[in-house]
Amino acid sequence: MLGFFHTGAVHVEAFEALVQAAQPGIVTRHVVREDLLASAVAAGEVTNDIATAAQSEVGKLLQAGASVVVCTCTTLGSAAEATPTNGRVTVLRVDRPLAEQLVARGRDILVVAALPSAMATAVQLLNDIAQRRKVRLNLRQLPCNEAWPHFLSGDRLAYAQYVAATVEQHAKPGDQVMLAQASMAPAQPLIQRRDIEVATTPALGIRSALAAYARITN
Repeated sequence: MLGFFHTGAVHVEAFEALVQAAQPGIVTRHVVREDLLASAVAAGEVTNDIATAAQSEVGKLLQAGASVVVCTCTTLGSAAEATPTNGRVTVLRVDRPLAEQLVARGRDILVVAALPSAMATAVQLLNDIAQRRKVRLNLRQLPCNEAWPHFLSGDRLAYAQYVAATVEQHAKPGDQVMLAQASMAPAQPLIQRRDIEVATTPALGIRSALAAYARITN
């Protein structure tokens, strides 16, 4: 079984569609805890209690039989990946595969996030990868905090349009633009500039999760 830990109900349908398109018939289970992201936003950080709660949800998926668990929340990604597994299963934050790819290319990275907590964890992930690879990281941050109320109100189009417009206005030619939150994926096709490369986390994250699933179950 492939498990998913979400902090937004909207992600269930989106990620299920990606998984079934890539590997029809695979058994999945989705857990949604919107309250944990709301708590992290209110606290301004992922507190120990929030991290423990996130790891508890991941642990429940593992106990239910998941061979791989994907955390689709950037803010809680580090906490989820720290869930004890004794090395028998894989817990993957959905933004890690893209972060690994962008750092490996060695070009300027523009990180886009609509929550300070998501920005902080995405930047930390990129820095950790660069340090491990012993490479220099050229990174800039582009907050889109004003977009988040649109997401919370359910106006996904306005949210995507705001993110796209902000990227088009501020990206520099040659930038690798990392739309750090899975919720930003719909903004990608709205960005018309051809002098930048805009990347999102869901599709690459799913490919990596399915590869890990195949290694474990075969």
